[in-house]
Amino acid sequence: MKIACIDWGQTISNKKFKKYVIGWHADGPKLPIEFCRIEDSGEVVPVISMNAAPQEVGWSLLEIENLNEACEVFSECHAICSDRFNGVGSMIVGLGDNGLIGEWCIRKELDAVIWIALPPRCDQVEGKIATLEQTLKHLNNTNEDAVSLTRKIIECSPRGLATSYRSAIIKNFGWEL
Repeated sequence: MKIACIDWGQTISNKKFKKYVIGWHADGPKLPIEFCRIEDSGEVVPVISMNAAPQEVGWSLLEIENLNEACEVFSECHAICSDRFNGVGSMIVGLGDNGLIGEWCIRKELDAVIWIALPPRCDQVEGKIATLEQTLKHLNNTNEDAVSLTRKIIECSPRGLATSYRSAIIKNFGWEL
């Protein structure tokens, strides 16, 4: 089975997962991605958010050929609790309506795909989408480690990932990327 991983920042920089990856490519599907998940440790990460503008994401073919194994390894490498129902997304191409991701997989001649499927999060509420103002206020009032980690995530995200929150965070801190 030919399995790929689609990503918008966190997987590309994950050292634990790198050994399963066969090169990164910038021509992934266009998905609604925004920096609107505030983690317990304070960093802001990009996630799929239905009210975000479509962004072209990165992808990689995986050396793992079993979908269940790929999901387990992916979950472990990203420290996603195994009992989460929404931590890792996956799709087998050709089972039902393929939609946006499935059509992209067909063009790339892939059998399946996985991705981080954590929802937006704000005020420790899963599914609550942080506004840009809430995100900036959080980053301006959080610890230096969280800001530093957010910067690292932004730096590792694909260059084409030009979300409004990403641009505002960079401008807010005066980062030269």
